[in-house]
Amino acid sequence: MLLLFILSGGYAWICRIVPVFAEELKVLTVEEPPSSFLNDKGTPEGFSVDIVREIQRRINNHDPIQFVSEIRALQTASKYPNVVLFSFTRTKNREDEFHWIMLLMRKPWVMYSKKGSNFNIKNLEDAGKMKRIGVVRGDVRAAHLEQMGFTNLEMVATHEQNVKKLLINRIQLLFYEPQGMSFVCGKLGIRMSEFEPVLKTKPSEVYIMMSKQGTNPETVRKWRDAGRMIKEDGTFQSIAEKWSKIIYKQNRIVCEVKNGALDF
Repeated sequence: MLLLFILSGGYAWICRIVPVFAEELKVLTVEEPPSSFLNDKGTPEGFSVDIVREIQRRINNHDPIQFVSEIRALQTASKYPNVVLFSFTRTKNREDEFHWIMLLMRKPWVMYSKKGSNFNIKNLEDAGKMKRIGVVRGDVRAAHLEQMGFTNLEMVATHEQNVKKLLINRIQLLFYEPQGMSFVCGKLGIRMSEFEPVLKTKPSEVYIMMSKQGTNPETVRKWRDAGRMIKEDGTFQSIAEKWSKIIYKQNRIVCEVKNGALDF
């Protein structure tokens, strides 16, 4: 607190100046490489991490990025104000619950089987007839299948667990995505050729979003304005191109910027 002495009309007035601090934010994400992950040094890294850090730099926000489970992140943002989430899929059920800050990516959802299983999967209804489908608890893909009435879901805590289970035939199918599947296989030392995609669904759109109830509209505006400027001044394009090269070099997956998002 600062004290300010003001002389006026022969009198000395003492005023208190109380500093105004920016509201503290919880900035939450999930382990979803190459969008967001912890590197070997335990530091947040990834395409979406770079975008979020650039927004933070522009609005002078220094709150740390924290990794939590998807279900915990969503619960936190539903209950409390001033929570930033990334990278999360925009769905009909989530539409009115959050402020949607910025579109980041479009990526497909894919059903994987063990190589040589010869499953005839033409649509999700066919997948529903299988014995077990591996999904992660709280993941948007799990929620999508649950809403469709699937009763054959094998819930686990991480994608790594599902990849291991698929490898030893503990599950028949795994519902995931190409870039994440490639990263997890590399991390576990498992060849991607052990698996094969049997069904590809329509792409999902992945966003930065913010809790709605109680969050200051000015905070939302600052994040949205910074996100818009990042796209307008070419920064988004530069970061996306950097990660496109990394992703292709490491995983041989082609992605490019289309209509304001990194398309896989």
